[in-house]
Amino acid sequence: MDDDVQRVKEAAASALTHSEDVEAVTKAAQLLKLASEIENQQAQVRKTESDVQDSIAHKKTKDLKEFIALLAPVFTTFVLAGTLVLQSYQFSRSERDKEAEAQQQREAAALQAKQQADAAEDASWADALKLLSGSEKVSPAAVLLKRFSQSPRYSEEARRTALSEDQAAINALREAESIGEGAV
Repeated sequence: MDDDVQRVKEAAASALTHSEDVEAVTKAAQLLKLASEIENQQAQVRKTESDVQDSIAHKKTKDLKEFIALLAPVFTTFVLAGTLVLQSYQFSRSERDKEAEAQQQREAAALQAKQQADAAEDASWADALKLLSGSEKVSPAAVLLKRFSQSPRYSEEARRTALSEDQAAINALREAESIGEGAV
């Protein structure tokens, strides 16, 4: 279309320069005027098309901005929910870790208490054996060994020791009796 208008302008300009007829010059002038109006209208059409393109692009941008503005609170809500879930998980895990650590401490304290009780029992047992072995008289072996009769560690040994002490006491009595009979 631009080429056609350009050819019309060239023909009108040629007619203006080469023609001497007033009517032909007038028609050529009108033709140039019409070609200029067509060019103006074409420029207006191009400007309008450009405005429409800009308007469409602006509308798309505006729609995108509105969509983002709409999604921002939703996205924020998801991020906050994720943060809460993560913090809840971390809290429960730290509580489990604290509970496990407290359980380990209780077990360590119980083990230490048992070790101390065992050490005290060992010392008592050693003292009882020392007292029994050092004594030549009839000793209160039953009383001393009774303390250990319920001990899981020394009950069997306490029974054997009591039996051997009782046997020793019985033998000592028999000896004393036989010496007493021999003297009579």
